[in-house]
Formats: sequence, structure tokens, C-alpha cells
Amino acid sequence: VGIPAPDTIIPEMGESWSEPDFGTVKDGVDDKEVFFIGAGFSADNSKGKAVLAIEVLTGAVVWQFIDDSGDQTGLASVSTTISDMDYSIPSTVRIVAGTTAVTIGFVDKVYVGDQGSQMFRIGNVSAATFPNIVDQNIQTWTAEVLFLADSTNTQKFFYPPGITLEIGYDLVFMVTGDREDPCNELTSDSVYAVKDDHTVSLTPLTPSDLVDVTTVGTAVNLDGSDNGWFINLAPGEKSLAEVAIFFKVLYFTTFTPNDDPCLPGGEAKLYAVNYKTGGPVITWPGGSAAARSLVIGGGIPSKPVIIITETVTKLIISVGSTQPEDASGSVEAGIPVLDPLLPPRNFFYLWWRELFG
Repeated sequence: VGIPAPDTIIPEMGESWSEPDFGTVKDGVDDKEVFFIGAGFSADNSKGKAVLAIEVLTGAVVWQFIDDSGDQTGLASVSTTISDMDYSIPSTVRIVAGTTAVTIGFVDKVYVGDQGSQMFRIGNVSAATFPNIVDQNIQTWTAEVLFLADSTNTQKFFYPPGITLEIGYDLVFMVTGDREDPCNELTSDSVYAVKDDHTVSLTPLTPSDLVDVTTVGTAVNLDGSDNGWFINLAPGEKSLAEVAIFFKVLYFTTFTPNDDPCLPGGEAKLYAVNYKTGGPVITWPGGSAAARSLVIGGGIPSKPVIIITETVTKLIISVGSTQPEDASGSVEAGIPVLDPLLPPRNFFYLWWRELFG
């Protein structure tokens, strides 16, 4: 279309791991088609401490939210500095689209986690009408920490959260795990569901504000006063893929390394829990009662993917072997295909006759 190749230099950019997520924002009074990305991975957090909105057609940075110590060279005029953005952001950014008459077609807000246990909410959080924003101008947005998973900043968000839109709040689902060090057996990681009730001036929630449902059967009421729930994973167990939410069930996968370094396969699990309580909902093949998880193979499993066709709905995950060998590296590897929970059929046949008079 005759648009020149972009020559934008982003000095804060680290290793680019983030997949773009696309949407429309206002840049002043102009509509801009953009994609959001995290500024990338940096082992020492010297780079990557930013979230960028980049124009699709030109590659120009429309706006960035950047740590106040970050490198803004050449981009200071399109930057909002965020004092808490102290850690690199390799994760994909999750966009929430507008749902009201004035916001539909625009990005309402975005969520993204960093390498320092922080989950950010970015949007026009100063607007009195939030979350029903009437000013979509990205220049007025800011970023605030919605949730701090770990006060020692050791739980890492490498993957974007899942979001469900509830009556009166958003429910933000997060999994932690260090993709840079997957075979560490000493890690302590968790799965979180956190309410964002659209508070304008945030005080970050922490695990102490949530209900610990690690023990099956613990009661939680998200439609009441509870702020969320969490499950602590076993030592060394970590989640290294995106989550999926389908028909009120949160699906996520985990990896636990082998004790023996000569057997690198490890254990891959699929979890399926009620999205509002964290409780078990599926009786797996061969089981006699509902359980939260199922061992599905070895290696680092992929994200759960829901496949819907005209005749079937399936859940698929790619896994490796639990104990790979040189002669047969694909033993037990493959793609497990499982049946997710489904709603009842929501249609029926209607018969009628027409009378002519």
C-alpha cells in the first residue's frame, strides 16, 4: 500500500517474546489500529520494563507505559512513566474490548504480568465512569498494579492472564512459572483468580487477600465479599503456558521436572477447575470421582486448546514423553484429546403449521 518500512527504534526493548494483541485506541482525537506487546525479556531487568502500543500500518510507537528509569530516548513525547514497572515484561498483553455503546470497537483496558510477580491493569483508570470509559484516548491512560503475587518478587508471569467479564467485576486468571529455568525443583508457584472490581485508585491485592483453596473443599464466594482464590502448586511444579476458560471451567497445564537429571522428561499435568471456586469438576477417564488434575505425559505441555466443530468439541494439548530415550524420543509423546465440560444442547426442533383463510 506504499507505506514505508518502519524505522522506529525502541531503546527499552529486550528479547521480544510477546505475541501482538490487536485493537483500536484513540490517539488524541484520531483512531489508531495498534497492537500491544510487552517490551521483552531481560534476565537482569535492565531492559523490557514497558508495555507498547504500536501502530499496525506504520510501526510507529503510538504510546508506551515505561518504568521511570527506563530508556525513553526518542520516545519521551509518547511515554507515560510508571514507578512500579521495575521488571521486564516478556508476556503477551491481554486486551479487553469495550462492551458498551460508547466503548464497543475500542480497547477498554489491558492486563499484563511481569517478572517481578506483578499483574498490571492499564487503562483510563482516572475516569469516574471506569470501567465504562468514555475517553478512549490512550494518552490519558495509566498503569497500576492490580495484584502482587509474591512480596519477594520470585513468582514470574511469562504468559498472559485469562479474563472473564462478570457482573460488576472482571475475573483475572494468572499462572506463575519460570520459563527460563523450567527444571528448577525448588520453585514455589501458584494459580490465581483475582477480582478486578474496577476500583479507580488501586491498592494491590496480595495472596493474603484471597481464599487459599489448595485444600479441596474450601469455600469461596466471588459474587460476595471474597476477592479471589489461589492454589499453591507442589514444589518444583510450574505452569508454562496460557490458560483457557470454557463453560465455567479454568483449564491450565503444569510441568514438574524429574528428580534424576538423566531423565529429562518430567511430568505434564492438565488441570480443570471450577473458575469461581477452584474446585474439581471433571471425573477423568478411569477415575471414580472428580479430581483437579490428570497426568497426560511428560515434558512441558502446551496450552489447552478448545476445538469446536459442527459435530464435536474437544480439548487438546501437546506433550512429550515422561522418560524419553535416545532410541525412541517420542515414546508416550503426542496430543491427548479429551472431552471438556459442555453446556446442554441449547436448541430444539420447532414444528408448526400455517393456516390460510
